[in-house]
Amino acid sequence: MGLSKKEATEVLSSYNLGKIKSIKRLTKGYSNENYKVKTTTRKVLYRTFVYNDKAEIKYELALLRFLKKKKFPAAYPIANNANRYISKSKHGKVVIYEFIPGNEPTPSKKVVKEIGTALGRLNSFKKWKKYQRKNPIGFDFCALLIEQFDTASHQYPKIFKHFKVQSTHLKSLATADLPKGLIHADIFTDNTIFKKKKLQAILDFEEACTDVLMIEIGVAINGFCFKNDKLDLSLVKAFLTAYEKQRPMTKEEKILLPKFIQWGTHAILGWHLKILLEDKSLKRLNRVKYLVDRAKYLRIIEKGLSF
Repeated sequence: MGLSKKEATEVLSSYNLGKIKSIKRLTKGYSNENYKVKTTTRKVLYRTFVYNDKAEIKYELALLRFLKKKKFPAAYPIANNANRYISKSKHGKVVIYEFIPGNEPTPSKKVVKEIGTALGRLNSFKKWKKYQRKNPIGFDFCALLIEQFDTASHQYPKIFKHFKVQSTHLKSLATADLPKGLIHADIFTDNTIFKKKKLQAILDFEEACTDVLMIEIGVAINGFCFKNDKLDLSLVKAFLTAYEKQRPMTKEEKILLPKFIQWGTHAILGWHLKILLEDKSLKRLNRVKYLVDRAKYLRIIEKGLSF
């Protein structure tokens, strides 16, 4: 859609940020759009939420207040003159965040150690039950999504078949008695900011929730431990070593890790597929096909993995 100076000015008029000097699109994500806005007083991150409703945004804001007290590395929201965080625009709801300088990282041992340490801390926070929220792409999500296949506006028989088979393959994870807590649930490189391989902030807590902690690990490995579309075991080892210094994993968690790595792929695939059922997009379809290929690859190597 593109953010016009007129639209940004209307939103920022309720903030003491001065006049807009420049606007630069940072990313066009699947659920939000992010812009770097430079004003006469500072730089801010301008985020327009495309799919999230107000209740979801409020949950994220409450969680960020909690994380700020813990001095967790994140980009925190900025209140307007009325001490409110959510603004309206013609393209959706808007939240203004601190702008954290840096870049999306290229996975390396140093980078994954930073992420492992941060997620180990996040997953170890006590009093997480205050922020209980059902995982929108949790274990029961698969069955609900499969029910929509027959009546979907757009049909993808081969993809649907794969999703059904893989859901059955991973269904035992839903009944495993494993530690739970607070998880980000969407930790990929484009949701982090690094500077000289040092983590500056974890972004986009839109999917954050409380669930089995192994979901976090499985998603993070998908996000940070692949090179040339192949699982890099040296990166996985570096990630897990750093993570376990903050939160040691149980024996059962380690046994189930190969399947949770698959779950990380499967859950993200399901999220994209749900939207694709009614809103056909070549970009999203390509992403779904890419994730199907990764899932098939992980299924092949599963028996050879041990941690």
